[in-house]
Amino acid sequence: MKIDQRAYYSRVIPSLLALCIAVTASCSMPVQTEPERLSEEQVMELRETYPIHAHTPNPLVSVTGDAFESTLSLSDTVIRGRISGPISNDGEFFSYPVEIIDDSANVYTSGEKISISDNMIFLDETPPLSEGDEIICAVMINPGGSSRVSFTSMNLFFITENGYGLSSFDEEPQYTYTGMRADKLLAELETLRVELAD
Repeated sequence: MKIDQRAYYSRVIPSLLALCIAVTASCSMPVQTEPERLSEEQVMELRETYPIHAHTPNPLVSVTGDAFESTLSLSDTVIRGRISGPISNDGEFFSYPVEIIDDSANVYTSGEKISISDNMIFLDETPPLSEGDEIICAVMINPGGSSRVSFTSMNLFFITENGYGLSSFDEEPQYTYTGMRADKLLAELETLRVELAD
């Protein structure tokens, strides 16, 4: 059977051109990317899931100046981690097991397991955390190389499912980090930590 090449190409070439145009158009379409920072409206919606935890001044503890600034200046690093088990306490301290995701000062490696701990008198001021919750917080390494480190809810941030940070506390106007992407938040807190420590 003899093929009419002219008729064949007259059908094939327009089809190929149409395919090329479709592919080019799909490649040139703008890619939807996540914003660098959440809007106030988005933050307010997320506050239903990640609320600010009320902090009542403890009469047994005297804190001078800004608590966020003070606790961050005393810390050794800022961690991003995932709660890996239930809360525990020994009567004096309560603790949460945490698996490290990232660490601003390169003290820990990804996957390393530590325990973040605070005095029992601050338990009511600390938001309850559950296994699987992702957080960012500054920690102070205890002497002796223990895997149990000190933390405070005054610089604790929840990390949302799509990777944004929301403070667990009321932020001061000069230190407003809520809504940042987690990697940016970690870097910003480390920069501030180093500045305050100097």
